[in-house]
Amino acid sequence: MHDALNDAGADGIPLYSYSRAAIQSTHWDHDEENSRQVLEDWFIPGALEKIAGRERIEDHWDRLFFGTVYIWRGKNGRIDIAGHPYIKQMYPFITVGRADKDELQRFHGDRRVYLLSLFNEWAALLCGDDLKTAFSLERCVITSEYTHAAGLFQFSDIAVGGKPYKKFYLHREMIVGRSGDSVYTVMVGIPQPTLKDTEYHKHVHSWLKAFQLGREREVF
Repeated sequence: MHDALNDAGADGIPLYSYSRAAIQSTHWDHDEENSRQVLEDWFIPGALEKIAGRERIEDHWDRLFFGTVYIWRGKNGRIDIAGHPYIKQMYPFITVGRADKDELQRFHGDRRVYLLSLFNEWAALLCGDDLKTAFSLERCVITSEYTHAAGLFQFSDIAVGGKPYKKFYLHREMIVGRSGDSVYTVMVGIPQPTLKDTEYHKHVHSWLKAFQLGREREVF
């Protein structure tokens, strides 16, 4: 995340009070909508209700981010999934949510660690041999200015776009930073058929490079 939108051809929009993000309409469709819309896009209706514990985490995200996020969906890469217990489709995405730091103050301990724990708890709930899903946390960095976690979901024996895969992957990232009185959480998801980067890894990198938290950014 940088302090200016200076990529060639990167049009920008303001987010909430301080931040600004690139639209990059060649690669992304963007909108502002309810945070649960991504769940409805991705998951089979009723399937998540069978996973114990997910209600508490969903409720925490809803209360923290007021139920509204900005979302970028990849114009390419939307794929139908068959043979998985709860996923019906995937697509590359970026979401940006904002929480008031005073709201986060109600939680004990470090706010960054709390958000990271929600990310890890959610990933853990979605995993298991019976769910054909595993998750590995591959990067976790906590500094005075931001938190960055990245990991990889691995799905077993599913069909993607009608083609069978023994293994299929979903790259996930969470970045937490603060600007003024706001705490921003950026979520990234990139489906990938192999462990090699796809074109959307490059597009996400470009988007993150252009994303700015504004001049009022403070340390935690």
